[in-house]
Amino acid sequence: MADESKKALIVRPSTAITPTRPGAKRIVSEMVSAALQRSEKQMRVAKESAARLEVQRQPFSLSPAQRPTRAGTVVAWGWNTEFLTNVPAGLSGVVAIAASPHHTVALRQDGTVVAWGAGGLRQSGLGHYGQSTVPAGLSGVVAIAAGEHHTVALRKDGTVVAWGSNTLELTGQVTGQTAVPAGLRGVVAIAAGVLHTVALRQDGTVVVWGSNWWGQATVPAGLSGVVAIAAGAYYTVALRQDGTVVAWGQNREGQATVPAGLSGVVKIAAGGGHTVALRQDGSVVAWGWNDQGQTNVPAGLSGVVAIAAGGSHTVALRQDGTVVAWGRNTDILWGNVTGQTTVPAGLSGVVAIAAASFRTVALKQD
Repeated sequence: MADESKKALIVRPSTAITPTRPGAKRIVSEMVSAALQRSEKQMRVAKESAARLEVQRQPFSLSPAQRPTRAGTVVAWGWNTEFLTNVPAGLSGVVAIAASPHHTVALRQDGTVVAWGAGGLRQSGLGHYGQSTVPAGLSGVVAIAAGEHHTVALRKDGTVVAWGSNTLELTGQVTGQTAVPAGLRGVVAIAAGVLHTVALRQDGTVVVWGSNWWGQATVPAGLSGVVAIAAGAYYTVALRQDGTVVAWGQNREGQATVPAGLSGVVKIAAGGGHTVALRQDGSVVAWGWNDQGQTNVPAGLSGVVAIAAGGSHTVALRQDGTVVAWGRNTDILWGNVTGQTTVPAGLSGVVAIAAASFRTVALKQD
């Protein structure tokens, strides 16, 4: 087919246009050359179109999760109840962090996990139990997530491990957030809410388990092509390959109502009752509960590369390694300043951030 199109576009000199004047041969030669160039361009465009079509026909697939490589130390600020901002002495080689209202989790470069904070429900193994409940021998971890009273780890083989509370704290009712579905494999990302856990599989589909009281575990029918997930307190958020966002579950404050026309999103975060999106141009959009200004993105904020959402505050990491935070900066009951949005003076070189109620955590590159 390519040869035929090339032949059709070649201008062949006939006896009617046989060159007799000086320069005519050059003119005809240029005409032939131009025709050939057009033919080659059309062939190239056709091949590129065919290649794009072939890619579209291929089954959607995400790359297996890889452990981050930039190691550093952990910095935490905000309310220090339950010793949440007391980073374990000597902790280093950390490549990822996660935070909940009651504990903090760190993933080290060697694939092992460290957790600290309250442990009454064994989410970090401290407190009343006096021992670490991170599963003995757990290794090969590439990602972590922290729910209110449970912890989740993704291993490099695509399997998930979860520990901590599996019930509703007040009643003891089994909610199942640590009961990983049997046979679940091919997972590339994880997230954790108060009573539910979310997993993104390599084929772009989402699996949720745990409490479904607000519909947070009911994945929308036909949802596919997902590239990132986030878990709010009682709702779930998914980012699709086309840069659009889908959310479901509790929507009392509008946290699951995605702004009309929102597109070009590359990262998402979910908090207690508000949702945050980072767009490709480095700008931030937030919606949902705004009682403390957590969805009021600072004017002129740009160059953002990562986002995090706490209970009632929002955190952004800029390209230059500095951190910006806004929203609640006090406790709930007495209005005492807790400082979760007061970024430590001079903090720089940050490569990752996490947020929970009344606390912010940053990973600073060594």
